Amino acid sequence: MSSDRGRVVDEIYARRLLFAAAVLFVPTPFFMIVVGGLVPLAWTLLFFLRGAIVAIPKGTAEGFFTLGILSAHLFVIGGALYALSALLGLLLPRALAELAGVALPTAGAPPTAATSDEAEVFASLLADLTGVVLPALPAATQGRARGVALLLLHLQAADRFGSCVREAERALLARALGRDEPDPLRARALLAARIEAASPAEDADWLRLFAALGAQRIALWPFLGGLAAKPLAALF
Repeated sequence: MSSDRGRVVDEIYARRLLFAAAVLFVPTPFFMIVVGGLVPLAWTLLFFLRGAIVAIPKGTAEGFFTLGILSAHLFVIGGALYALSALLGLLLPRALAELAGVALPTAGAPPTAATSDEAEVFASLLADLTGVVLPALPAATQGRARGVALLLLHLQAADRFGSCVREAERALLARALGRDEPDPLRARALLAARIEAASPAEDADWLRLFAALGAQRIALWPFLGGLAAKPLAALF
């Protein structure tokens, strides 16, 4: 139980780090009446806070309208970035490897699906939600139902591939650490210490490791598979 809890805590921590990096560096759409472009979400947040300082004390309709538009940016784009953090875990090492001129190995075999007592439950829930419940909902609430369907897809994939992905990750970490560590949280802590003490000559090996870890985890997010399979755009 403690090992599973450690794995969950570690996964949440990693996703939050990727989310924070995305907020600072990933260009996202920005629209304000006749102004548009691509800027990191942190810029939009700064603009939002500046507008709040001006608009709230004055109570102007224009100010609150501006804040409404910026709030929509923060909620919609921020939520999308957090949901895509699993994809960033795959694409970020790939992009860094391309910039550094590091050749990554070809992707290995996909994880093997396991059978479980819950498989039929997930399949039935997903079929009822997408085929019966979602079409009967008002248009205003269908978006939330689709989000729940995506969550069910993730849980279904975790039920099918989770054990295989965990074993593959454990093997990758054991190879990097030079020994097997059954506790995922402890393994991550040892890996962080190992990387901190490593020389720059080992950077290519770490990029390959994280690329392999990201390739394993993307199997748990089937609705991101299409994006993950696309080649990266030219970085420069």
